[in-house]
Amino acid sequence: MAYMGISPRSDEELAKKWASEHDYQLFAFETQSHTGKPIYHSDVMMYIGTELAVICTEAIKTGANNVINQLSKTHEILEISSDQLINFCGNCIEVKDLNNSINLIMSTRAYEGYESSQLKVLNDYFKHIIHSDLKTIEAYGGGSARCMIMELF
Repeated sequence: MAYMGISPRSDEELAKKWASEHDYQLFAFETQSHTGKPIYHSDVMMYIGTELAVICTEAIKTGANNVINQLSKTHEILEISSDQLINFCGNCIEVKDLNNSINLIMSTRAYEGYESSQLKVLNDYFKHIIHSDLKTIEAYGGGSARCMIMELF
């Protein structure tokens, strides 16, 4: 499965082509931010890890239940609020360390945005939660920790 929030920065036809060429099923959905506009990147409102998916269903304009139902077939779901989305709680990424342990990277703002019960869930899935102060990037760059890391497969 490939999940894509539709926005001015996404191209559904190109995503369909990519999904077809790579044997993925595309699951596109409409989003809406606190400003009323679409979420510009899906990684702002959700991340999908090996076993856990974190998502802000409040930001899905239509079909949130469909997205959750599809994701829950393969992942445990941890929902975040719109306020947590604004604090970059959806902009996190898994990484493996030299011992092949799975860790989670996020900004300190995101870390502090999670409730203690949510941090407990995260700690059940990840060896370490690594966070850094990214205030300047978050204020002026428009992104957070995940945006700063390249994924290699």
